[in-house]
Amino acid sequence: KVLLGLASVAIFFATMIFLFPIALFLTRHTVSRSINALVADIEETGDKDWQPSEEFQKTAGFSSLGKLFKRLAELIRHRDHLVQVLSTAVQQSPLAIVITDPQGQVSYVNSALEELTGYKAEELAGQQTNIFQSGYTDQAIYQELWQAISEGKIWKGELLNRTKTGALSWEAVVISPIFSPSGEISNYVATKRDI
Repeated sequence: KVLLGLASVAIFFATMIFLFPIALFLTRHTVSRSINALVADIEETGDKDWQPSEEFQKTAGFSSLGKLFKRLAELIRHRDHLVQVLSTAVQQSPLAIVITDPQGQVSYVNSALEELTGYKAEELAGQQTNIFQSGYTDQAIYQELWQAISEGKIWKGELLNRTKTGALSWEAVVISPIFSPSGEISNYVATKRDI
């Protein structure tokens, strides 16, 4: 029985010695493939400043995982900073800005638009932009406007709009489509100024 027990232990250790390198290889191969996929995703973000080195690509595995996460954190911080700068620029713009979905439903307005129209951002969220219409602008102008922007073109013109208090306001307006990465219109952005 002792001999049988020793033989079982020997077989177990022999099996482990044989299987360990295979398990290590499979784990390394799986991790390397995942890391290479992450590198490909980073490259697709459009950040032209970062290119993985040849050495990085050859040794993608546990050792380069830390470098990859450090680079991802740097990219995220950089993108967050850009978003913050752009957000602040839009919010502080002297031009009134409204962003809508493709159907004209308001998703964002800046403080200049609040000042121009008398509406608060919370009141406009989810409203159609026709909330600004005075009823005095010819409907043909709105048809021309919607045809142009739905075709992906920029529309420029003057509209006689109404503020929250009912006062009439002539506005110089520029409306541009915003395109998704797939080329579809995802939003519209309008800039307005009182004339």
